[in-house]
Amino acid sequence: MDIEKVSILMKNLSKESDTKKETDIEGTKQDKSGYVSEEVVEIESQSYDKREYFFSVAELKFFEILKEIIGDNYYIFPKVRICDIVNSKEKRNYSQFNRIKSKHVDFLICTKSPIKSKIVVELDDSSHNYQSRIERDKFVDEVFASAGIPIVHVKVKSFYDKEALIKELQKAYKTKYILVKKNKLSQDKGAIFKGAEGCSFMFVLILFISFFIFFV
Repeated sequence: MDIEKVSILMKNLSKESDTKKETDIEGTKQDKSGYVSEEVVEIESQSYDKREYFFSVAELKFFEILKEIIGDNYYIFPKVRICDIVNSKEKRNYSQFNRIKSKHVDFLICTKSPIKSKIVVELDDSSHNYQSRIERDKFVDEVFASAGIPIVHVKVKSFYDKEALIKELQKAYKTKYILVKKNKLSQDKGAIFKGAEGCSFMFVLILFISFFIFFV
């Protein structure tokens, strides 16, 4: 092989290695244009600090297991707000939006192309045994069932059986929900009761005004 061919080969290899380099976000490595210049911006200080780690130990451990199970077929998004996954069926119903705006789920598995919600995974620790959390989980389950998105709850463990976890995900995905509306009779009773209260108040008010007109 002559020197010219060797030179061309080395240049091609150099180009390939350059394309495989990871992006230097911090700008600490020097490229052809030199170091990225530092910029100083004055901004008002707020009472916030960076969390040292994004995941808790339990979340990170489960995330790694989930990645092994899911592989490259799907995306796994952690800590996703519920209002970024579902919409209220009633437009401009802010009370429904307010019920979900501050809630999030631990993991959302999505298809890659296009990116669509596939299944929600909640990692339940001991805090989910409290009554407030039980009620919260019930509501969240109802929200996703109504939206047609499967949800599975996984207990925090020191060891996860991958095969068992796969079966849990498959079971959740194949579960069919029968959506039942709230008891209309009880709602009607409530409306009647409220209506009766309103009528009683108006009746008393009319009596008082009549008494005032005729006897004062």
